[in-house]
Amino acid sequence: MTHPAPRFPGRRAGLLLAIALCPLLACPSARARDGGEVREVRESRAQRDAREARDQADRERSREADREARDAARSSGKDSGGGDRSGGGGGGSDGGGAAPAASGSARSSGGGETDAAKAKADADKAQAKRTEEADKQAADAAKEAAKEAEDAAKDAADAAEDEAKDAEHGDDRIDLVADDRLRSGEPLAVEHGLDGRERIAGEVLMIDRSAAVARVQAAGYRLRSERPVPGRDETIARVQLRAGQTVEQALRQLQGIAPQGLFAPNHVFRPSQVDPGRDAARLVAPAVKLPASAASVPAAGNGRPFSVGIIDTGADLAAAPIAAAVSRSRSFVGSDYLPRGHGTLVAEIAAAGGARLALADVFGADADQRLVAPADAIAAAIAWLIDERAGVINISIEGPDNPVMGLMVRRALAAGIVVVAAAGNGGPAAPPVYPAAYPGVVAVTAIDGRDQVYRRANRGPYISFAAPGVNVVSSAGSFGGQPVSGTSFAAPAVAATIARDLRGDASSAADAVLARLRAAARDLGAAGYDPVYGWGAVGVGSAAVAPVVPPPR
Repeated sequence: MTHPAPRFPGRRAGLLLAIALCPLLACPSARARDGGEVREVRESRAQRDAREARDQADRERSREADREARDAARSSGKDSGGGDRSGGGGGGSDGGGAAPAASGSARSSGGGETDAAKAKADADKAQAKRTEEADKQAADAAKEAAKEAEDAAKDAADAAEDEAKDAEHGDDRIDLVADDRLRSGEPLAVEHGLDGRERIAGEVLMIDRSAAVARVQAAGYRLRSERPVPGRDETIARVQLRAGQTVEQALRQLQGIAPQGLFAPNHVFRPSQVDPGRDAARLVAPAVKLPASAASVPAAGNGRPFSVGIIDTGADLAAAPIAAAVSRSRSFVGSDYLPRGHGTLVAEIAAAGGARLALADVFGADADQRLVAPADAIAAAIAWLIDERAGVINISIEGPDNPVMGLMVRRALAAGIVVVAAAGNGGPAAPPVYPAAYPGVVAVTAIDGRDQVYRRANRGPYISFAAPGVNVVSSAGSFGGQPVSGTSFAAPAVAATIARDLRGDASSAADAVLARLRAAARDLGAAGYDPVYGWGAVGVGSAAVAPVVPPPR
């Protein structure tokens, strides 16, 4: 008796094999065609990485499906062959064994079909899982590639912004190149310390009693310069390093020689301004033009010869807005007092606010002809202004925390002097700058004619007040009469405002003046105090900050 053949196990295996091989036979050519078309278009990195991930996933699925189809075909073939052998054995028996043999053959055939179906189901399930995993991997790869592309675009944007910022701030040389006397002077050697801060190379700064300075010299150290502190038995000295010695090594050794002394690197400071001309090309807010002559300059009062001491570059003493307002001037870097645009404009703003002035020139130039102010010069200038009984000291300079300069600032505050400083132009995320960030110092940020904070101004809890300092135009010709911006030019307007209201010599008088100024300030930004505008705008509408509309270009 013949037995029914298994139900197409060979066909099913072949069909499975054909289905499994289809991606290998058909897809590569399709992908080749697609790839040829896509490669004609310039792909982004994210698109290319995603496409490669998908192609790899397709190849893995095809190979795995091929292997499982072959395994299923072999398994089905074995089950089919076993059924045939059972049928043959039944044929050699008597009629009584024929029906059981046939039934066994059918069961064998049915078992083969069941196993093949199960194998196919398992293969489909495994393939679906692998497809899901491959799709997830491709999606992850595409996401990662997109993130890398986004990061690269952000890095490029940041680099472009940094480049624009460098171009906007310039390098402070525009005010120096025309000064032949500066070129003939010896440049200051500037280096970066281990902390990245700029400092004068080959020396450290100290302040101590004269006897301690003498002990340092007796130990074999040479002094590059020394300045006695007025009214005190103290000296501010620049100590030259020994051969092969680092600043850090010298600081440790010198502290052992003079334990009561204060030692620090001689850090350098920069003006808080931007390059003129850059803002002139970007003049979107009304300019601030200063009057051609100073406001009426009253006597400083309380026996003071002046009301505001300005620590900056030298100013042009012949400029009409300044000439009538200056009481005295002095250089603390080298022997020459050198007028430059930055100090001239700062003095012009203070004079326009009615202040009588004492001017301290603390700036030299580095090897690149950029303005630099060493900490020893700033500290010595503060000591001079304390001795001269200043009511207010304006410092439109920014730099790192320097212990010697910080000591002199604290002494000025203790003497009842109001210290006003530029908040800095490092940008909203920049760290605090000094002396503005010292406790008790009035830190001033800059705003434009629309009461918007200067986009490069520092921010933080040390900001005290805001004043106009964007697109300021000098009437004395500083910076070629072009608009300039920076917190440097906001600070002197506040200093002049404080000086007008300051009475008495005690520190309580200064506190009372500042309390009145906080109450009178025009609130900007968030209600009350905020780290962008401080207590608000001061000096708006005064003669020092009268807005004008720039001429059309």
